[in-house]
Amino acid sequence: MNRFKQFKWSDASVDKIIARIQYTLLTLQDLSAATYDINVQHKHLPTSKEIESLFDMNWSTFIKTYIPKPSAGDIEAFLLPNLVYELKRLDSNNCDYYQRYRNKEQPALNYLIYMLDMDWNQILKECERIKIKLNIPPNTKKWTNETMIDHVLQLHAKGIRLTMNNLIDSGLSQAHVKIHFRTLNRLITAANLKPSRVYPNK
Repeated sequence: MNRFKQFKWSDASVDKIIARIQYTLLTLQDLSAATYDINVQHKHLPTSKEIESLFDMNWSTFIKTYIPKPSAGDIEAFLLPNLVYELKRLDSNNCDYYQRYRNKEQPALNYLIYMLDMDWNQILKECERIKIKLNIPPNTKKWTNETMIDHVLQLHAKGIRLTMNNLIDSGLSQAHVKIHFRTLNRLITAANLKPSRVYPNK
């Protein structure tokens, strides 16, 4: 146990160390080494590289060995339905878009693929099955540049402040607001509103 003294766990068992790491990763819902390392700073937990050294295995093998997968019941009752509603909110089935714009309380893409033991296309098929099971209606509103411009002009005419959240709340999906960033900014600029009031500069 001497090798664990540097983590202030001189009297801790390996099982306790693993439990702390498991809790951290399952709480983060992200299994990437980079995300783990960022979130364990100042928590007296070993980094991913230290874990690889301590347990004599690479990060991927550590995950497969020590991170438990959910039961079929939990997948059916929680993980898939939550994903279905998040994809509906985003109005996009693109995996990269999901990873970038998901609510940060939702699991990362790597977490979903590991926990469900499926690739993204298989996950989407399961989501379609859950939609039918839960009778979740599909997104039916189809936006074009023209319909969005008309919609935003109507909001402006009503005196509604054109913020990103207001646009989303008014019916535009977050995906469309992100994808049509420049179009909406030009429109808002033409309406004599500062783009920075609508989209924070980053």
